[in-house]
Amino acid sequence: MAEIVTDYSQNPVEATEGALDVALTGPGFIKVKNGGRQYLTRDGRFLIENDGTLATTGGAKVLNQEGVPIQVDPSAGRVTIADDGTVNQDSDQGLSAVDKIGLVQPRDYQKLQKVGENLYRNHGGEIPAGPELTLMQGYLETSGVDAVTEMVDLIETSREFEANLNMIKFQDEALGNLLSTVPRL
Repeated sequence: MAEIVTDYSQNPVEATEGALDVALTGPGFIKVKNGGRQYLTRDGRFLIENDGTLATTGGAKVLNQEGVPIQVDPSAGRVTIADDGTVNQDSDQGLSAVDKIGLVQPRDYQKLQKVGENLYRNHGGEIPAGPELTLMQGYLETSGVDAVTEMVDLIETSREFEANLNMIKFQDEALGNLLSTVPRL
């Protein structure tokens, strides 16, 4: 059996025009908190909760570099996110910076553990993301899986499995025939 690995390379981005959708381009993750635990994610589908907390659509709170949930004024103007992760909000004085999204890179990608819902637990520490990681508002990173290729691979694997199973049945029948022709003592 081949080892199961996760490919963390950049996937294509797709325009959504969603006001709080952000795609990450480059290596790194967004720090989030869910159920009292800190995680990493590349899921940039955000929303503003009733209390003004910036969160993912899965309910994880988006954190700043210090690990504090980002808060905006839900009754104020629209929220924008700059390419460096700065969260801005329209106000009477114009556009003002509210906070900055915690963008990080794991020290060791092998120590990331999938926990579901696009979340990863990091067991190996993290460093601030470099300038090569940027955010694109109004876009989302798409899946890196090509469904057609994966379906073809699944069909090929199924046929190989069936061929091996038939070979084992043939060997079993041949051995049974051989043993039935040997005289008993």
